[in-house]
Amino acid sequence: MDRLVVTKSPGERFRGAAFISATAALLIVTSILHFWRIGSAPPGFYCDESANAYNAYCIAKTGADEYGVRFPVFFRCCDDNHGRRTGWCDSMMIYPRTPFLAAFGLQKWAARIPDALFDILASIVFAFLVFEYCRNRWLSVASGFCFSLIPWLFVMSRIAVGGYMPLVLGLTSGWLLALLAFRKQSYGCAILSGVAWAFAMYSYSVGRPMTVLLLICFGVSYFRELKTHWKVGLVLVVSWVGCLAPLIAAVARTPEVLTSRFQTVSVFQDNPSWNTIISRVASRYLEYFSPQFLFLRGDANLRQHTGFGGELFGFLFPMLVAGLYCLVRRVRTQPSYRFLGLGLLVYPTAAALTEDHLHSGRCVNGVIFWVLTAAIGAHFLWQKRDIGRKLLVIACCAGVIEVAVYLKDYFSGYQIRSRVAFGAPFTEALEDCFRTLDTSNTLYVSISAVGPLVGVNVNRDFKPMAYAHILFFGKIDPRVYQQSGIPRNRARLYEGMIDTPGLLLRASVRLVKPVQDKLVTVPEPKPIGAKLLETKPVYGDIQYEVYQVR
Repeated sequence: MDRLVVTKSPGERFRGAAFISATAALLIVTSILHFWRIGSAPPGFYCDESANAYNAYCIAKTGADEYGVRFPVFFRCCDDNHGRRTGWCDSMMIYPRTPFLAAFGLQKWAARIPDALFDILASIVFAFLVFEYCRNRWLSVASGFCFSLIPWLFVMSRIAVGGYMPLVLGLTSGWLLALLAFRKQSYGCAILSGVAWAFAMYSYSVGRPMTVLLLICFGVSYFRELKTHWKVGLVLVVSWVGCLAPLIAAVARTPEVLTSRFQTVSVFQDNPSWNTIISRVASRYLEYFSPQFLFLRGDANLRQHTGFGGELFGFLFPMLVAGLYCLVRRVRTQPSYRFLGLGLLVYPTAAALTEDHLHSGRCVNGVIFWVLTAAIGAHFLWQKRDIGRKLLVIACCAGVIEVAVYLKDYFSGYQIRSRVAFGAPFTEALEDCFRTLDTSNTLYVSISAVGPLVGVNVNRDFKPMAYAHILFFGKIDPRVYQQSGIPRNRARLYEGMIDTPGLLLRASVRLVKPVQDKLVTVPEPKPIGAKLLETKPVYGDIQYEVYQVR
């Protein structure tokens, strides 16, 4: 029997070529925006970035973290200046950076690239998720592009601070694959979905409770389907739990990896009354649904938000209203919409249990639910040929302008506003010193230089935070540091004595914390015989000074 050959018309071929060209163009544009000047924008290098990058470098060179622990599931971090352990970093904050730092060395851009890649991958997966809900490929591609540039994610996708981007990728992939698993009755998709949900739990501390909560929401939403196709659900759960075996073993050995950080940031830390706890949690929970957070101001922390607009673009508002309308109409009959609705209701749960207000990182999972709701709303408006389609076109035209203005501000004004937030004055001065320092000389760092960065004293090992910058910019050999700490012939805390020639980095004044609990400044004494080489502004009248000392 002859095969039936389906020939596409010239119009269909043209539309197919146009779609592929547009998709490729948007992928190129978002890649350029994510990677352009990634080593210098944002300026500086936050202490978490240095710590994450150096631990990844240690793994690449020795197979162990900075403390000599081989291939840990959780990385020790945030030691105080007495050497006590105060926190832990998650696997996906460290391991994805390892191949880049192994190949290119301790470079800022190499440390930041993985987060940009995770965001781009998450946007591609999100486009497929939109298609699963709306069955419109043009809308899916446009939604994926918007998702890649959304303020909630874009700032954090260009830094190496936390596991936000792998968390978003894991949750988006787990969601999409779970939908495919039940729609197609596919055990392969179920297995991959379990892997993706587990990946999210390795990514960031908030990902662990939120993944469990979202899987519960998925089970509630698909309760009828689970009764009929229970094998698919069982395969997903077995895959998920199996991938979590190393994490479970690590928690069994060291339970504090799950509790230490939460104890320092939770609303329970000061042992309040139950009325106070309920009030705190309720107020924080509602804040994450406020226009102030979503559209007007967003997170006040400049390491997580530019300060321009909210966490979502304003042009998405009419689409969100239409999407919520569709959600209400379909939530009772379609399990995928029930899951979307439940996800919207629970997304700020983990963030509401912490002391900070409007912390975009701790509720970053919410961006998936909000932008998907907006995509559903856009699809609904497009189907309404009269006022709905006109409203959508107007919103999209406004969106082009809004996105352009946001990106212009990101690469210009935000780079100035965020300098102190990323410790740019200190890290730039430190980087310059190590770049010009002779290998036989020593860099002396005054405590006054660290003060403007962290506002606290450090010990002789530069802990609690400045030591990570010394390790990264000083390119300290991990084998040396794991054995004996920071080599004193390379960098040491200036304590009034100069033993070997080198450079001295100090601030023009020293911050002092008096009894009244207010920071004041006193002049920093100049070493005898020191020769001033350069100065760098910090803020106000304070500046960094680099001296040649003998």
